[in-house]
Amino acid sequence: MAKGRDGRFIAIQCKARGRTAEGSEGTITGEDVNHFIAATANPMWAERWIVTTARPSRHVEQKLGPLADPEKPIRWVMLPEAIGAELARSETARSSR
Repeated sequence: MAKGRDGRFIAIQCKARGRTAEGSEGTITGEDVNHFIAATANPMWAERWIVTTARPSRHVEQKLGPLADPEKPIRWVMLPEAIGAELARSETARSSR
């Protein structure tokens, strides 16, 4: 849980998935997020974020996409991508000095 600058509440769920025994990337399934969806339907939550190391399954993408709840969509934060983008920004800032 977090509080935005506007004072409204943000529900945050973190999900980590490693590679499977076969070496494929794990995914986030509907079962992984169903409780979060139900719990954050309450109007007290202005935003909903899922922070994860894995991609959502196709079913979850469709279920939780922007059209699923246009008033309160779920924001996906992919840690590997977010960290990579931040490192690139940091490197660009250092090299421009």
